[in-house]
Amino acid sequence: MYRLQRSAANWRLKGDQNNAYFHAMASARKRRNLIESVLVDGSDVCDHNSKARAFHSFFCSLMGAASPDSGLLENLEWSMLYPTSGTFPVNLAEPISDQEIRRTISDWPSNKSPGPDGYTGEFYKFFLEEMIPDISQTLNNALSSGSLSPLNSSYIALVPKVEAPTETTDFRPVSIIHSMQRILSKILASRFTPHIDQLITLSQSGFIPGRNIIENFLYAQQVIQFANKEKIQIGVFKADLHKAFDTLNWDFIQKVLLAIGLPPLFIAWIMNCILQGNSRVIVNGIAGRKINLKRGVRQGDPFSPYLFIVAFDFFSRWLKSLARSGALSLPFPQMQPALFYADDSVIFFKPCTEQVRFLKMILLALQFISGLALNRNKSDLMVTHLDEELVIALSQEMGCRPSKFPIRYLGLPLSDKKLKKQSYLPLIAKLKSKLNSWKAPFLSSAGRLVLINSCITSMPLYFMSAFQVPKWVLKEIDTIRMNFFWQGNSMDRRRLIMVPWDTICTPKKQGGLGVINLRDMNTALLAKHLWNWMSSRDNLCSQLVATLQNNRTTLVPIFSPLQKEFQSIAPMLVPLITAISGDGKNILFWHHNWGLGTLKYRYEDLYSFAFNPNLTLSRFVADWHNNATIFRNTLHGSRSASAQWHSLQQSLSHNLTLPLTTNRDSFRWNLNSDGMFSVNSIYNFFKKFPKHSSCLLHLWKLKIPPRMKVFVWQMSLNKIVTVDNLKKRGWQQASFCTLCASDEETAKHLFNSCKLFNEVLQKASDYSPLFTNFDFTSNPQFLADSTKPLIHREIMGILCFILWRERCNRIFSESSQSVAALAEQIFSEWEALRR
Repeated sequence: MYRLQRSAANWRLKGDQNNAYFHAMASARKRRNLIESVLVDGSDVCDHNSKARAFHSFFCSLMGAASPDSGLLENLEWSMLYPTSGTFPVNLAEPISDQEIRRTISDWPSNKSPGPDGYTGEFYKFFLEEMIPDISQTLNNALSSGSLSPLNSSYIALVPKVEAPTETTDFRPVSIIHSMQRILSKILASRFTPHIDQLITLSQSGFIPGRNIIENFLYAQQVIQFANKEKIQIGVFKADLHKAFDTLNWDFIQKVLLAIGLPPLFIAWIMNCILQGNSRVIVNGIAGRKINLKRGVRQGDPFSPYLFIVAFDFFSRWLKSLARSGALSLPFPQMQPALFYADDSVIFFKPCTEQVRFLKMILLALQFISGLALNRNKSDLMVTHLDEELVIALSQEMGCRPSKFPIRYLGLPLSDKKLKKQSYLPLIAKLKSKLNSWKAPFLSSAGRLVLINSCITSMPLYFMSAFQVPKWVLKEIDTIRMNFFWQGNSMDRRRLIMVPWDTICTPKKQGGLGVINLRDMNTALLAKHLWNWMSSRDNLCSQLVATLQNNRTTLVPIFSPLQKEFQSIAPMLVPLITAISGDGKNILFWHHNWGLGTLKYRYEDLYSFAFNPNLTLSRFVADWHNNATIFRNTLHGSRSASAQWHSLQQSLSHNLTLPLTTNRDSFRWNLNSDGMFSVNSIYNFFKKFPKHSSCLLHLWKLKIPPRMKVFVWQMSLNKIVTVDNLKKRGWQQASFCTLCASDEETAKHLFNSCKLFNEVLQKASDYSPLFTNFDFTSNPQFLADSTKPLIHREIMGILCFILWRERCNRIFSESSQSVAALAEQIFSEWEALRR
């Protein structure tokens, strides 16, 4: 338990957890998280008491000091920003039920660090049914009495925000709260989150189910690149708020909760959770003095993210109100004045001195109202098509840094034009840096495979969700992945690449290792955005594109930076979608399959005469009997087109229900039974894997350690580094088997006719009768033969792995073991797996 917690073992697989690698990583993490000194008044302090005082003083001033009362809260016209209150069910303020407690504890990760009371999720899960009555009584009594102080304590864990932290401001405070308060917060959050989508404006994408951080990035990129292309001046202010979560005004939170119409009792519960909290800062494992909290929401509390975005949505509503009134000038009509991901903010405006001064005043007012102050030293101002001197002047007026595109936004390079090569280099450098931090010499190939799938491959996926990544970048990443799999991060000795990378990227059921093909995944991730455009006009980017192209319905968004990519994806994507007609305004008559297949391909000659290829179904129904508005020229000059038009009219008369309804059109994804799009389904479709499975799939069902599975997979492909395979690569060396010196070394010889192999197998039969009566005549395919007993194949896998390790030790370490020792190893390994 201790080692798993200390190493944060994200890669938990049998045979490759809690071993030397993870112990080394845990020790490295301990060294990295140890706060050796901290800068106080310009001097380094190293003794524990001085460091503890410094952090206690800092967080007292940050979270333990109440926000000053400016009087602005009472003077705000809340009804203008919140004209209609949300509709909430009465069960928001019902007593805590046993079922809610059971569900919350069941979802609680077992190995998360405990709070001040010392109890983990594993403890509660073990005694769940016995403890539910006591938990229910404790929580309901605390809520009814309004006394939550005994349950509302927390520790503040200091998480470094920079590589080498030296000051108290270089750490992010993450609260580890009392277990009972955690259960209560989680229950309140689970009641509230189903309603949060209707409360928060579209410009906020953080923590809201169904919204995507990439939507915000694509929106910003689309606005900026459109402005640059059309030579429109646009100001972009990337605002950084100082310690936003830690400085939010509690009175402001309460006012917003009242404005959105939450039940008063539910608001009282939330405010009691906030008002009665206290924390202690942990410095190098030692808890400091108590801090009575006076403002902010604790990072680490399950309810805090939702409280923050509900409160901060006030700013989004305010900016929209100012834009509607004309006080805040925007480059385009009906565009979002700002984008938010939690507190990460980007504000758009027409670049002029008056607008900068107005925006500066708004941000200052926000500070007085909510407690959220602008960090000017970390905020950036960019302007398109404006002289650099004027940009500098505007940034000086705002008091922030002048910047140029591309700039980092939501972890991605935001640019006013197509990215250049240097914009991709940080991604590659980050991958290489990650490799250098791993203790690869401790890892087996199976362990490295886990890291490839969970880390090296996942790191570029976020980047690939927003860009069509160039081939040279993907090739470089594939080289990194391939080299790491075969030789770790060591460059001093190179190992042979025995299996082509394309084979390794093949699914396991087709004989590969299931590593993701980056090019196909890039296409699949971009296809999701095209699906969003086709299937809904409610998301952020679809609304912007609809505005830019005057609400014209098109197959792909015209003004999207990804337009070219979408045009290449659309022919593959559209046939996989079924359009279900409502009012017909979003269904393209020729392109979508709305009941008669894709008419563009079914009636190709007729389509060539189409006046408007993007004709909607509703427009076609209105003009059905007026050929001049549907076709460019008369059809009489083409017999085939005329015949197809006659055939289509007959089909329409039998299959098109008129009149169309007033309901909205909907779209169904054919590759999933629920009709919803998934990246995985389109990825597998792009790969076009055959339906039959490889016999190698049965290897992965063996109950042996992963390092053995990867070895027997390679062995079954006859791709291990035996002498016969080395000769194929031009290596000249002795041909005889290292273990018996009686025949040429091949995989079939080593694991079938080798003298040592049979002696070890014979000796192993002394330990168990299971090692007798084996039929190994078809080695090494024996391991993938599902007709053979599973237990025999597992023993065979262990036997082959241990003998191969013995063979390598004799070559590279000049050490050897006796037949008896090898047999005992095999039996011990097998017996351990049976436990």
